[in-house]
Amino acid sequence: MTLIRWTSRLDQPSICDAVAQAIEGCGLPYDYSRCTKEQFFAVIPRDPGLNRMAKVNVLAAWSDPSHRQIEIEISSEEFVLRDSKSCWSVGQMLSRTIPQLD
Repeated sequence: MTLIRWTSRLDQPSICDAVAQAIEGCGLPYDYSRCTKEQFFAVIPRDPGLNRMAKVNVLAAWSDPSHRQIEIEISSEEFVLRDSKSCWSVGQMLSRTIPQLD
């Protein structure tokens, strides 16, 4: 399993809207039917044509709602040392739109 995690700060009060907009801005298809005020969960399907050989899970949850800080977790069932291209590519795309806190 490959796992990427970072903390970020949102400009918007809605975690669902902010993360969904970031994923859409990256041009990724997703299903986020599991979204609440406290967390966002989406599945990005595999797409061999785009070298995404495994589905990728995106989880975002408030770590400090009063400061709009969130913890973002990107995971897939790929092996870390061998074939984690799907997870890493999605993580890199999202970290550009939802950057890590310094």
